[in-house]
Amino acid sequence: MKNLFFILFTLFSITGISQSVSGYVFDENNTPVPFANIYIKSKQTGTSTDIKGRYFYQFTNHGIYDVVVTAVGFHTQEFKIKVEDNKGIVKNIWLKTNIKELNEVVIKSKGRDPAYGIIKKAVDNKKRWKNQVKSSKVDVYIKAKEVITKKESKKRERKRKERERKKKLEEASKSKTDEEIFEEATKKKSREINKLSNSINMLEIKMNRHYQFPNKVKEIRTAYKKYGSTFGLYYKNTIQDEFVFYNNLMYLPKLNKAPLISPLNTISVLTYKFKLVKTTFKDSKMLFKIKVTPRKRGNATFNGFIWILDETFNLDKVDLTLHKGGLVKYTDFRVYQEYEFNKDSILLLTNQVFDYMEKSGKTRFTGKTTVNYSNYEINPVFPKKYFGNEVGITTQEAMDRDSSYWVKIRPKPLTVEEQRFQYVKDSIYEYLNSPAYLDSVDSVYNKITFMDVIWNGVGHRDRKNKQSWSFGSIPELISMEPVSGFRLGPGISYFKKWENEKNINVRAAISWGILNSDTKGSLSVSHKYDPMHEGYMSIRASRSFDILVTSDAVSNLFERANWIEADRLNFRTHRELFNGFFGYFEFNFEDRKSINNYKHTKIFDALFDKPNIAINFAGYQSTSLGFAVWYTPFQKYMLEPKRKVILGSKWPTFNLYYLKGVNGLLGSKIDFDYIRFNINQNFKVRTLGTSSYRFSAGKFLSKRNLKREDYKIFPRSDKWFFASFLQSMQLQDTTINVTDHYFQLNYIHHFNGAVINFVPLIKKLGIHTVIGTSGLLIPTSNYRYAEVFAGVERTFKISRTRFRLGVYFVEAKSNYNNIKPRIKFGINFYSFRNDDWGF
Repeated sequence: MKNLFFILFTLFSITGISQSVSGYVFDENNTPVPFANIYIKSKQTGTSTDIKGRYFYQFTNHGIYDVVVTAVGFHTQEFKIKVEDNKGIVKNIWLKTNIKELNEVVIKSKGRDPAYGIIKKAVDNKKRWKNQVKSSKVDVYIKAKEVITKKESKKRERKRKERERKKKLEEASKSKTDEEIFEEATKKKSREINKLSNSINMLEIKMNRHYQFPNKVKEIRTAYKKYGSTFGLYYKNTIQDEFVFYNNLMYLPKLNKAPLISPLNTISVLTYKFKLVKTTFKDSKMLFKIKVTPRKRGNATFNGFIWILDETFNLDKVDLTLHKGGLVKYTDFRVYQEYEFNKDSILLLTNQVFDYMEKSGKTRFTGKTTVNYSNYEINPVFPKKYFGNEVGITTQEAMDRDSSYWVKIRPKPLTVEEQRFQYVKDSIYEYLNSPAYLDSVDSVYNKITFMDVIWNGVGHRDRKNKQSWSFGSIPELISMEPVSGFRLGPGISYFKKWENEKNINVRAAISWGILNSDTKGSLSVSHKYDPMHEGYMSIRASRSFDILVTSDAVSNLFERANWIEADRLNFRTHRELFNGFFGYFEFNFEDRKSINNYKHTKIFDALFDKPNIAINFAGYQSTSLGFAVWYTPFQKYMLEPKRKVILGSKWPTFNLYYLKGVNGLLGSKIDFDYIRFNINQNFKVRTLGTSSYRFSAGKFLSKRNLKREDYKIFPRSDKWFFASFLQSMQLQDTTINVTDHYFQLNYIHHFNGAVINFVPLIKKLGIHTVIGTSGLLIPTSNYRYAEVFAGVERTFKISRTRFRLGVYFVEAKSNYNNIKPRIKFGINFYSFRNDDWGF
């Protein structure tokens, strides 16, 4: 009856509807087919049926038209219609089932959205589109911009406007001279310039990107320009964070803690819900717009839309968002992509846009990065060994490009605001680096004030020659030694940097102890002699109190048996010898003495159950030589004119260290040989989080004269504070001295929400779970120790620095002591420089 009423309504309306076609699309059983597509060939457009299988299309001109009707799971049908003036056409269409396609498109329940069938076809065609290009060259332009705004409450805004209104009324009653008016206008203009200069950060890059299947990339940057800080900008190269939705998982460590699950994942129906929301046409093919919704809120899933082209079932567009969850830095993130076919029917990425936002207190950082790809060259032949560990090069010429070059190569002109910002930044840079300005700023800084003396410290700066020295303030003259009490004395430093990024740093300090009337001091000189290969050397001479066991319980700082007095002379140097391989050498001379003859502060003696006394021993000299190499295979890097940017490796880092105690050299009384081997690595476990481990083994090869101060020491743990898990044992209740060999293993795994996401209520708290284990084996003393722990952590942010607060339950076993389980607390912060947490 519904169908009949619709047809009758159409017939009675013919006089009012001219040049139209309408009707129903049915299957072989007279069941309406929803979301079928009716395409008018010569018009390059069309319509689709509604949920009841009805369609309507109105023509603007009469004539004979070819009509194509398609639907998922059915054979395509094509027919002609003749459109005449003042004649509407009613045309019902019956489609035949495509058994082969229907078997491939699994629809398990009646009425399931057609989007699932389309997604299934797109998943089946992933390999075709992902592997289509074996190699390519393409020009890439990146523009990243960050706008910084501060939020103010409506109440404060109303108060500000009220104050301004009153001020204007007062000023209107006063007569002003031309000079006063000019001065006010100048100040206002200056405030506007400063506000604009400090409210935007911007980066532009032009490069040639070379690619070879499956994952070899090399960037040749032909132009590079930055304004302000690039810290908050996303996507500064095409190497690290690539959105390839044809991959099941996307590992984007700079963006998200967990690998992101693609909507085209082989089993995406378990992760996402899909809905066909719109059908249009592109190049004579249907274009399906599909809504993507996560089945469960998590830290690895997208929300938004994807567009898939019919027949070829390739991605045409992507518009997906992420919110908080696993995002490392941002609060919200959006990725938009566009694809096009070239003349050879090869699918190519043409545009990308990233929108991102970060909140920090009342400050909002809103960023946008646009990426344009042009001038593709498909399947070029690259020379052998063209791709390697060097994945990017930026020349000095690229850094020095002028504004006229940028105007020529930009795909789109800058906005008026961006043009003004760049002009202001260039003008400020030119002014700030002028000799006159540098001299004026230095003269102000170098003027000694009362606040400098009592709080800031006194300094002298010469910007023109890139050198400075500083002298501590009055509070900095006072220091506290845990075992000898308060000391008085100044510190001074000198720093010099050259245009080639080499530098030298000199520090000196001297102090007088109030309790013992003793003098201590140090002088150190460090020099970076090869910035490109991390070439560094230092020499230090000192007389000081020295702690033997570090990374120990807090109370250990005040235990006198853990301290000696030492006169030292140390020399160290290291340098990268070839990519990922470093060499290291050290020379150490020490004149070691007991602190038994010193008076000690007794403030902290209440921390100990037994007498807190220093160990008395005969003083002696020690001289040692150390050698080390460490290697990270296949380390990826980018070269800039004055530095090498390390991007990391999928391989672990291997470290070998050898220390020789040299008998007789400079009166040395020690004689031993010690060797240590380490392996450490961080890696992702697909969607289950991030793991880190460290294995260490050491042995004294000889110990003809081995002193207590040269033992390998494993410190006891603090009672409440969770130590760096890759370095320490959490419940070890005594300090262990090793004089032979040992084996140590530490492992920790952060689930990054992979477990909590399955608990509906708890996941809203934003906490993540973590587990770990460690063990220590000392065969000669038959010491065996093992521990496990589980905890919860929550990440929070202060300013733009991320911190992680954790609570951990630790249980341990030892063949020496019965160890009670404990709850411990820890705090850690994220290093954006190294892209990792401390532990």
